[in-house]
Amino acid sequence: MKIPKLISLIIILSIAPMGYAQHITDYQWKNRLVFLVDDTMDTKAIRSQLKTLIQEGDALVDRDILLFQLTPKGVFTSEGATTKLSADDTYRKLSIPKDFKGILLIGKDGGVKLKKGFEVKPELIFTLIDGMPMRRSELNRNKGN
Repeated sequence: MKIPKLISLIIILSIAPMGYAQHITDYQWKNRLVFLVDDTMDTKAIRSQLKTLIQEGDALVDRDILLFQLTPKGVFTSEGATTKLSADDTYRKLSIPKDFKGILLIGKDGGVKLKKGFEVKPELIFTLIDGMPMRRSELNRNKGN
């Protein structure tokens, strides 16, 4: 049924990232993180990438993916709300050059799994995640339920 998943998506994409997490390591082993990195949140590239990812709501929820926008001025939710994450700490922790513009996928283990310029097709991200040992283990566990 679409409605419960839509409600879950709205909750996950809007509220969860604003929680008490102050460092990206606070998400480790709980979520996969996708950072859309650009100079500001209002670039054509970031808006287009965000739109294509949000359209894949069920796939994001199924894979425990949280979306963030990262600019030199801050880290924001997919809805544009400010988070408690520090932009400087996030750039440093992920070893992102200040001039990088694109998408980063952070695995549940905290490692950078994908670093690619805009625009990245959601299928590439999902295929990469689905090939990860932790994701395969999650799928096997879910089959047993």
